[in-house]
Amino acid sequence: MIGLGTAASATDHDGAQQGGGGQGSGQASAAVKSGGSSVGLYVYLKRDPSIRGSWPNSTQQYFVTAWEGTTFDFVPVTLESAQAAVDAAGLVVCGPGMWGIQEDIVHGGVEIFTDNPAPSYPDSWIGWYTAGGPIYDAWHGNLDEFVTVPECDAATPAPTATPEAPAAAPTPVVSVAPATPSATPTPTASPSTGVTEVLAAPSPSATATSSVVTQVLADETAGKAAGAQLASTGAAPLAGAVAAVLLLAAGGVLLVLRRRGAAR
Repeated sequence: MIGLGTAASATDHDGAQQGGGGQGSGQASAAVKSGGSSVGLYVYLKRDPSIRGSWPNSTQQYFVTAWEGTTFDFVPVTLESAQAAVDAAGLVVCGPGMWGIQEDIVHGGVEIFTDNPAPSYPDSWIGWYTAGGPIYDAWHGNLDEFVTVPECDAATPAPTATPEAPAAAPTPVVSVAPATPSATPTPTASPSTGVTEVLAAPSPSATATSSVVTQVLADETAGKAAGAQLASTGAAPLAGAVAAVLLLAAGGVLLVLRRRGAAR
């Protein structure tokens, strides 16, 4: 809803708090110096909505319009012009009592307002003539004295003059239990295959076998010599045969004993 502004002058708002642009108290002088005078109009979000608009209760101001003149005139302000002034800042003009208005009268043309940054409490303003600046009068009040400011709806939350940064979410503390050292695994014995390894008996040495054969041959030769001697002396042939068998048996036993000794 757009409210229409109503004409007013400084004398129509004697109760309105004066002072603006950093000057603690307003200058009531309406004298026009050479070079003419101009009026500039600003809107701002009040610091405390329950208190009337004033320089200490103002925040960053937004320039609405300016014109040549020497008196306060509130006709130029509408809800549309106020909203257009704050669009670039991403604000919405809503909330009765939350917005203030300021008008400054300066010595000089409208370019004083258009070519300079808008005031911002407490350190930024165009400057009062008492300190070498162009402002010689100023006025503050509530915007909804001249414009019907709508309520803020659910889709448009009420703006805040000093938005607080959202508190950082606390970083969750994760308790980490100390790692339990793993038990040293018990070595597992290799399963028995059930097969008993049998060591092969070492092969008899060729040298040992040769020695045994040589010995046997020697024994046979000796036996034959003994038989011949018996035959020459007239011994019975049976005795020679028995002796030969005994020699052969002895040779066999000797051969077995030698093989066992070589195996050990």
